[in-house]
Amino acid sequence: MSLGKCLRSARLRLRLAPMMALQPSSAQSVQKAIAAKPGALSVGIAGQGDGVAWDHFVLNHGKSVFFQRFGWAEIIQSTYGYQPYFLWAKRGVEITGVFPLIFVDSPLTGKALISTAFTVGGGVLANDVSTSAALFEY
Repeated sequence: MSLGKCLRSARLRLRLAPMMALQPSSAQSVQKAIAAKPGALSVGIAGQGDGVAWDHFVLNHGKSVFFQRFGWAEIIQSTYGYQPYFLWAKRGVEITGVFPLIFVDSPLTGKALISTAFTVGGGVLANDVSTSAALFEY
């Protein structure tokens, strides 16, 4: 199931560090708004084969933390069985932002998307405000 469909069908709230509750908007309307601008910023879900490019961006960004690396979400998945979603933003082929999310289904928290689960720090890592906003809105 796609991330957008999951959010709409389950009516989940995003729970982001530090536990800010946001209502997800329609991914399609955000995608249209972004694509209409010159130098189009695209937001999507990175796949398993994108880990090297993801980590290259994270390791070369001055404000990154260890828990934003691609492998951290893989550790959470293999340890707890939670599904990771790797949102990223690009202008052309250049990555301009990343947002690691983990889908958690727990008796304590219910169903939620949590950025950098079981850590301190993390969340959106972007080169500019418009990229951060696009990742949050997706």
